[in-house]
Amino acid sequence: MHRMIWDERLSTRHAGMASDHRKMVELINRLGESMAEGSSKFTRCAIFDEIIRHTRSHFDMEDRLMVGHSYPAVEEHRSEHASLVKKLLTHKQWIEESGKDFPATMLHFLDFWWTHHIQTMDEEMAEFITASPADVQG
Repeated sequence: MHRMIWDERLSTRHAGMASDHRKMVELINRLGESMAEGSSKFTRCAIFDEIIRHTRSHFDMEDRLMVGHSYPAVEEHRSEHASLVKKLLTHKQWIEESGKDFPATMLHFLDFWWTHHIQTMDEEMAEFITASPADVQG
């Protein structure tokens, strides 16, 4: 079973972002555990729905931070977020319509996407925000 590992490389300088990222790692690992244990498709879909909800909530928080701090790369960051949400919704629709199950590659994709995004775009944004004079909380 694939397991996403939380470590300091995934922690940003912004506590709210880091907390949300840690929760995402927990959700991805719950989905992996559910798959490994052979839980029902209904259970796995419920966890995946929670991943989608948390992703949207987290992206909304980041959007408020970016706007509140006049982050210069806001549109590029929003585009990355929109791309992931679209992929998650497309995959959910495929699961529902095809009757197929979650492939193990979904866990690898989520791990790769979140790790890369946190270590690049989110880290840059967090650095900008923590250095910014604005006092906006997400």
